Amino acid sequence: MRLTPDPLVERLGRTTRARLAAVGRTRGPGGNADSALYAAARDGLRDMGAYTFEAPVTSGGLDLGLVAGSVIARELGRHALHEVYGGPALVTDVLRDQDAYGDLAEALARGDVPVALGGLDALCGLDGPPAGAPQATRRCTDAWELTGQITLGRMPDDAARCCVAVTTDAGVLLVLLGPDIWRKRCAAQSPGRPAVLGLDGLVVADGDVVGRLSGTALPGDDLLARARVRQAAHLLGLAQGACDLAAGHARSRQQFGRPLMEFQAVGFTLARGAVDLRAVRVAVERAAWLADTGGSGGALAQAAAEALAQAAETALRVIRDAMQIHGARGMTRAAAVHRYYELARLEVPRLGPAALLWREAGAHRLNTTARAA
Repeated sequence: MRLTPDPLVERLGRTTRARLAAVGRTRGPGGNADSALYAAARDGLRDMGAYTFEAPVTSGGLDLGLVAGSVIARELGRHALHEVYGGPALVTDVLRDQDAYGDLAEALARGDVPVALGGLDALCGLDGPPAGAPQATRRCTDAWELTGQITLGRMPDDAARCCVAVTTDAGVLLVLLGPDIWRKRCAAQSPGRPAVLGLDGLVVADGDVVGRLSGTALPGDDLLARARVRQAAHLLGLAQGACDLAAGHARSRQQFGRPLMEFQAVGFTLARGAVDLRAVRVAVERAAWLADTGGSGGALAQAAAEALAQAAETALRVIRDAMQIHGARGMTRAAAVHRYYELARLEVPRLGPAALLWREAGAHRLNTTARAA
């Protein structure tokens, strides 16, 4: 892995940052303003061709790899925007070698098909999916019956499709639900809380199953690892954006005749956050580099799990410190930094809790050591 910045990646980050800066921010999740912001972020990425970065050339993409995709996810987080990139990117990965879905793959590369993800958090663990996880059983030779429920980061747009992960005796299936299906089953979203999609009794055809993650219910598949790297990059961006706001506030806010930044309690907290963010960025970029250079199986799964666990813990800590540096106002929606906190609450647990991710990464590391012995 090269530790020197790639000029192409740096330029891509600056371009994406400038494009998303025009989207602006809103206060608090939920409501029409949040839906408009979600659509504006997606339109901004589509206008700059961001959905083509990871898509294969056969679908009209540029095939720049996960490194480019992680930059997009990071910049979305930096601007306190929902992760509108990871859903289409995961489905694009699934359809990469499937000619039967050529039209859908091309539409995804153009950015014409918004996708919401759900159910991936239930795949995190070492002993199989937890009780109540979404499951699928054969209804007949060409249909599946789903049970359980999933959580979504937010209520999907009316035109969006939902890609849900459900477990079966033979592995984990990815089912793509159209808006005509999920709109009837998605519970209304309360401010600051994720939407819930009930699956009990839902029958889907084989044509709605776009792929599978692995031969077992345990994580470790390259597709899941790539999704985790994108999510880690998004959490890294959320933490970086909150830290930038806190640093700006500490430089401009005066207390006892001098800037807050000059007080050790504030300055040291920001410095510690900056160091932690640098470490997370290296972990995310290493995992993306492994994915793009042919890394697969245990090495990629371990790197992705470690990057996401580290990003989740760091994001919660850095955003909490940023809110405290803003004082009492940081605890309210009147402060821009509060949106980072609300988004982090929704995004951190989406692909599994940090504790289980560390357990999974540790198991991969032990397996690697045992094979080398």
